[in-house]
Amino acid sequence: MKQKAPPRNQKHTKKVRCGISDDEQEKALLLYSKQLQQRNGKCNGIIIPEAYVEKQNGHSSKYTKLVHVDKQEIESLLEEILALYDISNVPDSEKPNVTKHKKVKVTPELCQDLFAISPTIKRMGYRYSKFHIYALEINEEENKRKRNNEIDQVLHRNGIFDYEVTQCTDNVKPLMYVGASVEARSETSVSVRTRKSSTSVTKRGTLGCFVNLKHRRRRLRSKQCAILARHVAEHCSDLYHVSDDQDRKIASILPATCVNENGSLDIAAAEMHEQLDEDGIRFKDSDRNLLPGRMHEYNGEDKIIRSGKRVHIWGATSNPGHGVITAPEIIYEGMKDPLIQIEDKDATEETRFARGGDSGAMVCADDPEGNCVHALAVVMGIPANVQAKQTKREYLTIPLSRGLAQIQRQTDKHVELC
Repeated sequence: MKQKAPPRNQKHTKKVRCGISDDEQEKALLLYSKQLQQRNGKCNGIIIPEAYVEKQNGHSSKYTKLVHVDKQEIESLLEEILALYDISNVPDSEKPNVTKHKKVKVTPELCQDLFAISPTIKRMGYRYSKFHIYALEINEEENKRKRNNEIDQVLHRNGIFDYEVTQCTDNVKPLMYVGASVEARSETSVSVRTRKSSTSVTKRGTLGCFVNLKHRRRRLRSKQCAILARHVAEHCSDLYHVSDDQDRKIASILPATCVNENGSLDIAAAEMHEQLDEDGIRFKDSDRNLLPGRMHEYNGEDKIIRSGKRVHIWGATSNPGHGVITAPEIIYEGMKDPLIQIEDKDATEETRFARGGDSGAMVCADDPEGNCVHALAVVMGIPANVQAKQTKREYLTIPLSRGLAQIQRQTDKHVELC
């Protein structure tokens, strides 16, 4: 007997991976009911639709409610939802139609003009829709006013009117303290000034991923290498795996990748002494599933590396750490390549994106189809701001494809993710 064909209006839908709770989705749908208002400060409020019902004296009555919400909180949630839609299989016609302000292109000339204003300006880039300039605090009010006036003039000349000067500190605090799963060691350290050897050097961090270093001549065997942060590897020769029951040497650090060139990225490689098994080179998604890694080619903001994108790490200390990309292209003073700025998903000490020992950890994003894990960046550190415990912290990360391209130049070998 012939089977009946399914009704024409019946749709076969694929399950879309979604990392947000029902409450968050409900909030987001409400946010779409009105466009963001008064972009230069706090929103006056958002009208919640009449779908909400309040019981009064035993009777149900429809009502509207005006809610005052911080603009950045609204924008953060909005971007997270849009980021989820971007990688979903929802048809474009069914995606939210949200009007967004067009960003002015940040050119090298603009960055050069801003950095030239004052040595207190350290990095810059868009955080969501607002342009942020991160600068050191100036105590003298007159000098501070002069700097900010010059910033204003340069930005206005380039068509940027929605911006903020955000206080920062001079250095990036590396995340390489006790509790990491790998140690970079050197038995002796020789002082350049005195030519005398001193005590051994030991620094801790996270092994980010594995790569193959292939010779230009095909007949020569390729090398398997571990990727880690350069500030962990430099001045050391050996890499050790450290755990409760064992402490063994697993790799030798490649000196060429530890050269701190002007504007170079904080990434290094170590040649492995042992063969890796298949599970050893896989990446964990946010649900702990082991999947193949897929390196994302960084070209600035796109559908995967974008504001509002949820990311995670499985570091030596954070298992896992959850964060959100807030600035896909941060220009850091003296660096040739842009960095990716990430913020804590939540503002508690227990749920930080990264902590001490996580330097070198791989920043990953789930694949909506669950076929792989997208390897995006390497944790560099925290801009060493003095921040309250209950505030979200910012982290600087290195685009993985740019970091591996640097190692390729330094070693003169082709580098690819295992």
